Amino acid sequence: MAETERLTIVLPAKLAHAVKTAIGEGRHYSASSVIQEAMREWQERRQVGGPQLADVHADIDRRLTEIASRRVTPLEPDTSVTAPRHRFFNHSGYFA
Repeated sequence: MAETERLTIVLPAKLAHAVKTAIGEGRHYSASSVIQEAMREWQERRQVGGPQLADVHADIDRRLTEIASRRVTPLEPDTSVTAPRHRFFNHSGYFA
């Protein structure tokens, strides 16, 4: 059996209710099993998202550096925004 450690946790009422509901519906046999499953899933999500999240942070840092050094070029206006009004509205003035 794996080594265990007893913890006391405090949950918001909604989460405590969800734990009790999972036990009451027979999906889990104890509050510990509910929390153990939640922690396993949380750890898996963190492992999967870790490298991708690091890439996102690196991209943000790179773009902030570009902005700070004024190496960012202005955006060109999107021509679809300035399209003639008649392309979007019918003859009665309603969106077509």
